Amino acid sequence: MRRAAKEAGYALTVHGSLNRDIDLVAVPWTEFNVWSKEALLDALVGAVRAVTGRCGSSGGWASKPHGRFAHILMAWCGESTANLDLSVVPAQEEDRP
Repeated sequence: MRRAAKEAGYALTVHGSLNRDIDLVAVPWTEFNVWSKEALLDALVGAVRAVTGRCGSSGGWASKPHGRFAHILMAWCGESTANLDLSVVPAQEEDRP
């Protein structure tokens, strides 16, 4: 996932206790060519699918404080599931091509 995020121009970090789910925060990290949050989501879903064989996203984007957007991913590994709560800090418009 970190490799996919880096390719999209983001740094990806884990936040929270990891008790119930995995909270991920993606922050724009490169000066130019930062992908849209939708393209980042697609890349992260693909990265998880490559490892677990199955991953999907649930619902739409939710607005969060300070301009962040959140989306829920669900990964299946055998009969177990994991929720990945992705929070994306948007890139400034002048950073996008």
